[in-house]
Amino acid sequence: MSESAEGKRGETIDESTSNKRKFTRIHVALEAITAADDKIVIRGHSTDLSLGGTFIYCSETLPVGTPCHLILLLGGPDVKLGMPVQGKVVRVEDKGMAIEFGEIGQEGQKHLEKLLYYNSPCPEAILGEFKPETDPE
Repeated sequence: MSESAEGKRGETIDESTSNKRKFTRIHVALEAITAADDKIVIRGHSTDLSLGGTFIYCSETLPVGTPCHLILLLGGPDVKLGMPVQGKVVRVEDKGMAIEFGEIGQEGQKHLEKLLYYNSPCPEAILGEFKPETDPE
């Protein structure tokens, strides 16, 4: 198998990385607000998103293992719809932190799946990762 494949919309998908992951990563830019202990609030942005989690680019980070509440802001510059997710910090780097999603709720799960589906270069391939009762369309 080749190291990369051409996506449906002409984007390249790195198969060498994606085959090691449980969920496909989609590149989509979102503002993110991360809170822990009801007082630590960190603003940042995400460009890599999957059903299992996201990487938040931010100047401040939380320690690995910290439970957190994440809000991904959806919509354009005039409309902000927040998608709340419970998560846990699983990796910290100089440029930010990786958050593994925990509890997301049924409505949040639908928003996440639609976001991934409509931003995926290969939407048909990602459908197999969705919960059986979910239809993103």
